[in-house]
Amino acid sequence: MTLPRAGETRREDILRVVLEEASAWIKQDKPGRALELVPSVLRIVSDAPATPLLRKIEQDLSLLARPAPKL
Repeated sequence: MTLPRAGETRREDILRVVLEEASAWIKQDKPGRALELVPSVLRIVSDAPATPLLRKIEQDLSLLARPAPKL
């Protein structure tokens, strides 16, 4: 379990945990799970300083989660 760091607000803690969890899903080769998580958090904290990073992760995950084209 990830604990809040000293001086962090609840919002900062949420963003940090989401980034760590998305990273863990990606490392487990499950980008679709991370892709479910990131957009929902972006709706909640859309004006946070980490928003550009979350949007970039969402964009990258969208490419990873797409099925390979059939030949």
